[in-house]
Amino acid sequence: MQSMNTRRKSAARAVRTALAALLLAGAAAAPAQAQTGASKDQEQQALDSMAKAGPLLDKINAGGSVSDQEVLDARLGMMEPFMRLKAAYRRETDAIEDHYVKDLAALQPQTMLAPATMVSPELRTQTRVRLKAWQQALASYRSRMEVANAQALKDMKALQPQLPAFTYGPLASGFERALRLVGDFVAGFAAGETAAMAGASALLDFMDSIPGGYFIDPGPPQRLMFSDQARLDRYLALMNQVQLGAQQGAQARTRLVQALAERPALPAKP
Repeated sequence: MQSMNTRRKSAARAVRTALAALLLAGAAAAPAQAQTGASKDQEQQALDSMAKAGPLLDKINAGGSVSDQEVLDARLGMMEPFMRLKAAYRRETDAIEDHYVKDLAALQPQTMLAPATMVSPELRTQTRVRLKAWQQALASYRSRMEVANAQALKDMKALQPQLPAFTYGPLASGFERALRLVGDFVAGFAAGETAAMAGASALLDFMDSIPGGYFIDPGPPQRLMFSDQARLDRYLALMNQVQLGAQQGAQARTRLVQALAERPALPAKP
């Protein structure tokens, strides 16, 4: 279970970088995709504004948080409304992810399937309570992320009157793509967590069903032993189910990271 916790933290970090990378692409595309209705001066203003936004984007990519005051102080020009929205969304999703990670840390998932837990009926009962709390934390995480995405999409649409037409389209397209990718990640991550929890619950049920059919080899390291091969095989199959759930969450992260790489290069200044 400890490796699952490590993957979970890595997955959260993937979400933290998603918006910065994808929205950087959308912002870069704005002047590159300008229609004939945009003057050279407007294109240059867009490029200059994007250049000023660079340090803020770098800070977000590095894992930092950007305040509204920082955006204001940067005097970004036409990119300012978009950067305010982006920074606010990032702060909101960071808070949601931090809350979930803290909830899980408090539940000590690394001990849920430890040998000492597996051989103790009392500890197995306590683990079931912790699994229920985990389910509730995951449901809250997913719901809050979905609400944040829906609100961000609404806020992006509200920016249309504040941005030049030739920049709004590419920015909105990049932002919406980012939200879809984050939504897909959250769904895949949640499905993996749910599968891991189901496997853990099945393991607890299995241990309840074979009283006296197991013991601990004190080691070191401490190991869980079974009285016959059939029981060991069943235990390994259920543990594999837990690990497959963890891997499903990791695969969702990999898909997100791969999507981040599919973005246009920054255009050169004319």
